[in-house]
Amino acid sequence: MKILFTPFILLFLLLASCSSNDSDEIQTENPISLPTISTVEVTTIGQTSVTVSGSASYDGGANIADKGIVWGLNSNPDLNSNKKSSGSGTGNFVAQITNLEPNTTYYFRSYATNSKGTSYGQQLTATTLNSEPQEIVYEGDVVLGTQQEVEDFGAIGYTKITGRLFCGGNQITSSKITSLQALSSIKEVGSLWINYMDDLENLNGLENITDINGVLYIKSNRALNDLSGLRNVVNIDGLLSIYRNDKLTSINRFDALKTVGDIQVFDNETLKIVDTFNEVSETRGFLFQQNEGVDYIGGFSKLKKLEYLTIKSNSGSFSVDSFHEVEEMQGYLFVNRNREMTSFKGFEKLVTSPEAIQFVENRNLTSISGFHVIKELKWLLMFVNGINSLNAFDSLEIADEIDFSTNFGTYNLGGFENLHKVNSLAIDNNENMSQLNGFNNLEEVGLLKIDLNAKLTKINGLTSLRKCTSIQIASNPVLTDFCGLQALFVNDIDLEPSIENNAYNPTKQEIAEGDCFQ
Repeated sequence: MKILFTPFILLFLLLASCSSNDSDEIQTENPISLPTISTVEVTTIGQTSVTVSGSASYDGGANIADKGIVWGLNSNPDLNSNKKSSGSGTGNFVAQITNLEPNTTYYFRSYATNSKGTSYGQQLTATTLNSEPQEIVYEGDVVLGTQQEVEDFGAIGYTKITGRLFCGGNQITSSKITSLQALSSIKEVGSLWINYMDDLENLNGLENITDINGVLYIKSNRALNDLSGLRNVVNIDGLLSIYRNDKLTSINRFDALKTVGDIQVFDNETLKIVDTFNEVSETRGFLFQQNEGVDYIGGFSKLKKLEYLTIKSNSGSFSVDSFHEVEEMQGYLFVNRNREMTSFKGFEKLVTSPEAIQFVENRNLTSISGFHVIKELKWLLMFVNGINSLNAFDSLEIADEIDFSTNFGTYNLGGFENLHKVNSLAIDNNENMSQLNGFNNLEEVGLLKIDLNAKLTKINGLTSLRKCTSIQIASNPVLTDFCGLQALFVNDIDLEPSIENNAYNPTKQEIAEGDCFQ
């Protein structure tokens, strides 16, 4: 019997043991939960991007299939908002969020998703930077002589240079710089020198410069033909000099410039047109000299005040049509030695008296128009011009000296109808002048000199003259009519004139008594 029951007992014990083990396994299995996730920080905040970091520390008992950052303009963003995935599984992660709007507040949360669902970390906020870049200032002078130096300096992103910025070479060694595009972050410089570059064709890259607190030199750049890169410059405290740029044909893009110390345009051999500076209201002066092939000088449409103007030794058949709004000028105006210059028009509103107005050796200058308001003038010299038409000085009342000499045109000096006093009046060597008219209201002259006028036949424009300190009328080979001086010699009996070497040389008595022509 004992041997017979033993296998059954063993089988029962084995089945009981298996049942007990299965029960233990079911009782120890853990349930799945949501992942544990945290939003760590928001860093590297820019104008349109931020960096957000997170950490998935526990998967909740099931694999994390996706984790990352959600964000939006409202609080508590979720998967229905904007999302940036950073992979799967647990661990730390970083998300670069881009295409944001400048100066805007955003809400950020980390997220993690497993088979149970999605959990979110704490909410963080950040405001993107304003669209204006942060100012990066370079203290001192900068010298950029090569293209690589331009690129390296530009890569830093400086917005302001307190000292001078030198781009280019020098009188001994020119530079091979071809582009200034890398300098586009610069907005303000102490002074700017763009000099001695053989291959630079334009100033692209300088469009963001608005303020130059010293001087601007653009000198000896052989290929430069375009200055439009400086179109946003508003202020130049010192001198603007554009000198010896062989390929420059026009100066017409200083659209924003409002203040400038002096302007000098000198020795640019292919320059044709100057038509700009229309926002400048005041400048110390404008020098335009030795530019070849010039066609036109215009612009300056809002200029009210300047101290001097010099237009000198320029070639080309050009005209000046500018300076129409200038009211104040206390220095001098020199228009000299422009052999092909044809006309000058401007200064219609000039009120204050400059030291001098001078038109000298402009052999093809046939027309001068302007100066309609000015009443007093110290010195007016018109010498070696081709004047046929003078529509100017019609309000002039008093002058220290007027010298109209060696002119080739047919002009007969009309236009001074309101002039009543001048200390010195010289009318000499005008080969085509036939009559002396235009001074009908002139009452008083210090020195009157009328000499060497080859075609002058009569003096008929001085009928109001009553007082003269000294008078000389000589070497006018066809002059026969002095009747315009009759009232003078009747009134001023002490005056002793010098009248000689004319076609007719009457005495003062003969003129006073009416024997004044032949």
